[in-house]
Amino acid sequence: GHALRAYVDSAYATAAFELERLAPLMPQVGGSRAQNELFRDLAEHCWRRAAEHGVTTRH
Repeated sequence: GHALRAYVDSAYATAAFELERLAPLMPQVGGSRAQNELFRDLAEHCWRRAAEHGVTTRH
């Protein structure tokens, strides 16, 4: 919820932070390795977008 809402709102650093926090939990909720990798890949994309908008620090 929060990560995707942040992404839609262009709050890329927040989205990346939330996605990175959630990725390790995916197996616990029945997520596959592919879903875990997707969360991590999307987080990296968000960090790149955040940098494009002047955010250079990670939480």
